[in-house]
Amino acid sequence: MALTTCVFCMSYINVADVASGCTHPCPVCRKDLFLYKCFSCMKVSGLNPKDPPQSCPRCHTRTRTPTFTQVHLTNDLLIHNDKPEWTWSTQWQVLDLLVFRGAGFTFKELQAEGFKAAADTRFSQPTIIRDSWREKKVMTHMQTKAVLAWSKSISKATEYAYGCIKGGIGGAKPGVLYFAHANMGVDVTAEVRKFEQRFNLPAQAEGTQKEVLTPTFPKTQILATWTIAKAEPFGFFQITEKNIHSEAFSLSILDMYRKIDTACPINTSLDYEKLDHLIR
Repeated sequence: MALTTCVFCMSYINVADVASGCTHPCPVCRKDLFLYKCFSCMKVSGLNPKDPPQSCPRCHTRTRTPTFTQVHLTNDLLIHNDKPEWTWSTQWQVLDLLVFRGAGFTFKELQAEGFKAAADTRFSQPTIIRDSWREKKVMTHMQTKAVLAWSKSISKATEYAYGCIKGGIGGAKPGVLYFAHANMGVDVTAEVRKFEQRFNLPAQAEGTQKEVLTPTFPKTQILATWTIAKAEPFGFFQITEKNIHSEAFSLSILDMYRKIDTACPINTSLDYEKLDHLIR
C-alpha cells in the first residue's frame, strides 16, 4: 500500500502501490482519482484525471503524459490522436449556439425525441478524431463518430440538404435545412484546440464541418426549417418554404436567425457556398 493525498478532498488515504498509473475512487469523497507513480521518486500521487499537472507534485519531475492519456471516464467524449497515439476525455458543456443540419425528412416526419446519434459499432463512446486513426480505419482529420453532430456552418448544412434532394416519377423530394439551438454539447474545434495545447501539438486545420456535438436533440430545440430545391445555375438552390417551429430562445439566437432569414428570400437562386458570411 501507499499513502497519498486526494486532490479533491485533501484527505490522506491508503491506495494501491500502482506500477504506473490507474483510476480509482477516493475512499473518502468517492471522486475518481488518477493514481500516478512517478518514475523518478517512485511515490504515488492522487491526481485529477481531467487536469493533470505537468510535473510530479512530490519531486516536480515532468510527468509521463502518455500515461494520463489512457484515462477514459464513463459517459465522456473520447478525443483520439493517431500520431502520436494520444487520447483524452472531455465532457458535455453548457452552450448557446445557433446550429444547422441538412436532412431529407421534414419536421413532421421527425419523432418527438428528435435527432439521434448514428450508431457505429467501431466506437463504444462518442469520439472526436483529431488525426487519422489507423486501427479504426478512419483516415481523415477532425472526424466525429458514434455521436450526434450539428454544424456551425450554414453553408455545409445547406450543401447536405441540397444533396438530400431526390427526383422521381412523383416529382422531386426536397431537402430540408434545420435551424436549432444547441444548449448542451461540445464545440469540436474548441475542444481540439484545448487538446493540442495540453499536449503541445500544432493546430490541426479545422476543415469545413465545424461540428457541434450534442448528447440529444429533441424537437423542442428546433427553431425553424427551410425547404430546399435545386435552382439555376447548376449547384445553386432556392428556398421554397420557411417554417418557424418555436421562438422560445435567447435574443442572440433569434437575432442571428432573423439576419439569415432576411438575406435569403424565398424562390430566389442562392449559392450555399457564400452563406457563412451571414453568421459572422
